[in-house]
Amino acid sequence: MSALSYLTKCGFCAQTFTQGPPLIGEEAPARAQRMINGLLKHLKTLHPEEWQKVEAQGKAASAFRAICNFDFQDPWMQNFRDQMRHVFFVSLQRFQIDDAHIAKMVAKLELPPEYEERVINSHQALRNVLQEIAPPAAEPAQDSAGAVQ
Repeated sequence: MSALSYLTKCGFCAQTFTQGPPLIGEEAPARAQRMINGLLKHLKTLHPEEWQKVEAQGKAASAFRAICNFDFQDPWMQNFRDQMRHVFFVSLQRFQIDDAHIAKMVAKLELPPEYEERVINSHQALRNVLQEIAPPAAEPAQDSAGAVQ
């Protein structure tokens, strides 16, 4: 293997594939397509069950992209579209931030106990919105002096 080769390993059978340097004059999209074609052939041939999942997900992605072009008055369809979007969004996230991680990071701030829970809650709410776990919360209540309750 040359210093310009990279290995790709199948997550199901651990077979490795070598992605060598681009062919002379080969554009990046063509190089990627050449590699993808080989990986797809491997999935179809050696892992047909997984290939069926890939095909089903592709069809679902196409359906989702199609329904995103419409404004629905039907609340059920609005919810269905949002649920589909959420499933794709979650499946594409590289990192997940759980409550324990947020609590650990806030603990490192060594805040007074009366602030720690509020900071954890605000970070969880922000995480939930950014990772589309929950819709944005309503504005927090404030007292007459403008302090958040």
